[in-house]
Amino acid sequence: MRLHVDQRHERVLQLVRERGSLRVAELAEELGMSAVTLRRDVETLAAQGLVERL
Repeated sequence: MRLHVDQRHERVLQLVRERGSLRVAELAEELGMSAVTLRRDVETLAAQGLVERL
């Protein structure tokens, strides 16, 4: 599945709202994307104050 960055960010936020905390590997599996890409997305969202990295 190929998603635009804004779509990925929205999907990550949706999954976090639904499930609470998630590991990057879980996000990668759920979205069918690389952990590297999703780690970068999570870092971006954390810098914006939208998610918290633990």
